[in-house]
Amino acid sequence: MKMAVGPTYSQQREIRRVLKGRGVKIAHEGAERKVVKELIGDDVTVTEMLFSSADDDLVEKQIMKPTNISEKLTKLLESKRESLTWHDGAIPENEVWVKVGGDHGQGSLKFSLAVVNTKNPNSKDNNILIGMANIKDSRENMEIFFLSCQKAVW
Repeated sequence: MKMAVGPTYSQQREIRRVLKGRGVKIAHEGAERKVVKELIGDDVTVTEMLFSSADDDLVEKQIMKPTNISEKLTKLLESKRESLTWHDGAIPENEVWVKVGGDHGQGSLKFSLAVVNTKNPNSKDNNILIGMANIKDSRENMEIFFLSCQKAVW
């Protein structure tokens, strides 16, 4: 409901109060923040960036991203060290491949890194979320995001 209606935080509190009076529980803001913290971690920054809109205007949007993406990727690789695979020679044995991507859904674009040298590279356990913003999915917006990451934290 929250995604479809897009209420403000004060409106969400009122909806939660009314629903609670009728015996319906709904996640509160703290629970939502906890999920974001679990997905991205403690080192999250919120920054303003200029992205492209559907009509080619530049729009300023807030985006959440970790402050140190290379550290997060290193930790992920360390945790996968014992289970790395080279897919029967498809990947050279002296290389580890990392897939950079974005996925739009439920009104936001999520940016991620995935270790390809794993049995199931698209599994949630082999991906790390490195950013999220309420923007359209476009090559230009992904380029803007990843160039900012390259300058800031790599």
